[in-house]
Amino acid sequence: MARKVFLRDATGLTRSLSGADALIGNLCTMGIGFSFLYVFFSELLYPGVNLPFTVVFALVPGVILSLVYYYFTVAMPRTGGDFVWTSRVIHPAIGFLVSFYVTFTGLTILGTVAGWVPVYGLGPMFAALGIINANPSMSSLATYVSSPPMSFVIAVVLVSIFILPLFFAPKTAFRVLWILFGLTVLGTIVTVGAFFSAPAAVFASNFNRLSGMNYVKTISTAGLAPGFTVQMTLTGSIFTILDFIGFNFSAYYAGEVKKGEKAQFLAMLGSVFIFALFLLIVFYSAYYSAGPDFLNALSYLSGSSSSAYTLAAPPELNFLVVFANPSPIVVVLSGLAFIATCVALITVQSFWVVRNFFSWSFDRILPTWFVKMDSRSNSPYLSVLAVWILGIIFAYLFVYTVFFQFLVFSVINYFVAFGITALAAVWFPYRRRDIFDVSPSIVRKKVGGIPVISILGGAGFIVSAFLAYSTLQPVVTPPPVGPPLVQVLAYAFVPLTGIFALIIYSVAYYYRKHEGLDMSIAFRELPPE
Repeated sequence: MARKVFLRDATGLTRSLSGADALIGNLCTMGIGFSFLYVFFSELLYPGVNLPFTVVFALVPGVILSLVYYYFTVAMPRTGGDFVWTSRVIHPAIGFLVSFYVTFTGLTILGTVAGWVPVYGLGPMFAALGIINANPSMSSLATYVSSPPMSFVIAVVLVSIFILPLFFAPKTAFRVLWILFGLTVLGTIVTVGAFFSAPAAVFASNFNRLSGMNYVKTISTAGLAPGFTVQMTLTGSIFTILDFIGFNFSAYYAGEVKKGEKAQFLAMLGSVFIFALFLLIVFYSAYYSAGPDFLNALSYLSGSSSSAYTLAAPPELNFLVVFANPSPIVVVLSGLAFIATCVALITVQSFWVVRNFFSWSFDRILPTWFVKMDSRSNSPYLSVLAVWILGIIFAYLFVYTVFFQFLVFSVINYFVAFGITALAAVWFPYRRRDIFDVSPSIVRKKVGGIPVISILGGAGFIVSAFLAYSTLQPVVTPPPVGPPLVQVLAYAFVPLTGIFALIIYSVAYYYRKHEGLDMSIAFRELPPE
């Protein structure tokens, strides 16, 4: 039966990754260096936010959802993650919908971060070096690299280089991730050290001397209320929770991780707490040196395109660090931390997207050529090639079009997927008792006669529904500017993505049925390893 429906008796993927590899994969997906940019975004959107407190609030949903994914990964340790679980527990079409939401959003982010490197990485680094050396040509270089066509050229080169490791064995890709993660941590430590070494008076003095602006006048010009507010801190917590997304993505290559029960606990739970620790340290260091009121004001002036903002780059921490310690070494290492975070995300995002393509194809939803493996590297090379092409397309759309304005609410795709997966966790012990009863003992644990995975699933669904609803609120996610059509499409893009996924599944189902294959048979059992 399985031979008729599945393409072969084994996937061809091998368990070559350790728990530490999976942990690094999740941390690279979350992106420690992105905290440099998140300070700017958060202070702009939520003036009065207390960023360290938002990290504490974000831990609760992070832990709940990571446990849902952990339990499912232990019960069904297969490549494809929530596609495999929800398709077996709820319905194959719903499983594909969940996976398509996550995968499509991941592809758009791949193109986005490639475009971020010249805009928020190289540009600010060159601008800061220009400030240190009083060299206007460096500021001109910053503008040149962060503007098209050069920004697109850089994005294409980066996508091409950092997807390349996927054509080799999985261990090769993760060796690259370890190197990039090390560079991220080094640059983050240098950045944090620079801020902690410069009290507010030192930062203000350097800013007044080097920027052409005035520290006190910047705060007064913005005219924002000083201090923190409870409302903005709670609202900003939703944004910080979004920053944690990625803690569970080792589930998508679970079939390649050794000692899954222990390894995935380290990867999923460990990444939540390690990422939270880095965020806390980064946020506190920025508050200690630059000050929250100043960061609020500077972010507001930059985001509103005020004539009072005369700096050559956005006020992200890898640029502002020049006023804490005007050292070329500090500026370069801080910039490299952000850049390494971006390119590491290109590699790891592509890795798990390829695995989802592979999983869909193995269950016959996509054409079978997506699972063709290179005999030497054990890589699904045609899937990698497809992701490379899509990455370049999305990079082009990011640089040259307004397409990404339609995606302002696309992060909701993740919460829809997490919510449906959580519902599957609630039903799993009852709808698929055949799988539940042979799962490892930790999955079969009960409290008061109710399976723990069902309890976690219920909590995960509530959390996901709340986050999806909150993200839609204008106070959390300001709607896009522009013509009414742009605004309508921004709201419609989430349901349209789901409809497109269901169309793909329906076409595949009836095509396979025409071939004499009943796809539903595959979803009655777990795919082979």
